[in-house]
Amino acid sequence: MRTAQSAIFWGAAALAASNALAQPLPDSQHVVDVSSTVGGSFRNWGPVPMSASGDWSGEYLGLVSYSCQATAQTFGGMRPMATATAEAHGAVITTSWPFRSQAVSAVEYEARPRQINVPPNAFPYIPAYVFIRGHATGYATSIARVHWQTTRVDTINGTQGYDLAVPVVFDPVNSPTVNVWLSAEATAFEFTPNRPHSSEAVADPLFVFDQAAFDAEMGEQTFTLSDYFEFEYSLGIIDMPPPSCDPDVNQDGNVDQDDVSYLIDVIGGGDNPTGIDPDFNQDGNTDQDDVLKLIDVVGGAGC
Repeated sequence: MRTAQSAIFWGAAALAASNALAQPLPDSQHVVDVSSTVGGSFRNWGPVPMSASGDWSGEYLGLVSYSCQATAQTFGGMRPMATATAEAHGAVITTSWPFRSQAVSAVEYEARPRQINVPPNAFPYIPAYVFIRGHATGYATSIARVHWQTTRVDTINGTQGYDLAVPVVFDPVNSPTVNVWLSAEATAFEFTPNRPHSSEAVADPLFVFDQAAFDAEMGEQTFTLSDYFEFEYSLGIIDMPPPSCDPDVNQDGNVDQDDVSYLIDVIGGGDNPTGIDPDFNQDGNTDQDDVLKLIDVVGGAGC
């Protein structure tokens, strides 16, 4: 049974929680990077989920034909993720030559409970679990850091995974939020002994209230947490901002016919070194309507 002193403390904690929850969460940070020993690198970063991809193929000095691909992506939603895949393949013409492609992605964000109804009783804290899962295949690394507790797997030429429940406590006074950082890195090799041709890494968490721990703490004063709270995340994890309209799709600093040609080529299956989303009109399809929309914007129409 709670004493009057503990009730006063719990009430003060509830007030502190209200003040803490009034502060906006920092934006999420997303980074994606792909590179190859034969084709340079592409990197994107910002507060919203994104992707980068590279596809390099050709011949090297008439000695070797090669094909290297790398894709790095971050995702929002109820299960934010960082993923990376890489492949490298080649055919010897006269002698072997090492080739490598690499993909790296990372996302960092904050999470906390958000009140959706007035709780019937004061409470000292909200217990929860963060279920994290991930894997690394080939030459890869998957990392999930939750509230400064890090889970990491590294592989050289095999597969390793993890599937854990990390307990966290949302303390309204000392730790009202939880920090999450995810990273996935994959490297693929060709003509390098004991190194894989393809690799993949994934890091993927999910927040869930620990109702059993809350019931044990509250006793007869308990209530169902999900009836009064939901999880809130940094911008770019659940609540996505409206997509920005950037007609400079080839990223050369100019808005002109070259951007239209670039988009036509990407929609037709060509390379996309700048990593732009070809769904320019954001209707869920990648087609001629995107080209027409870009033509209008390049011609001076608004987004």
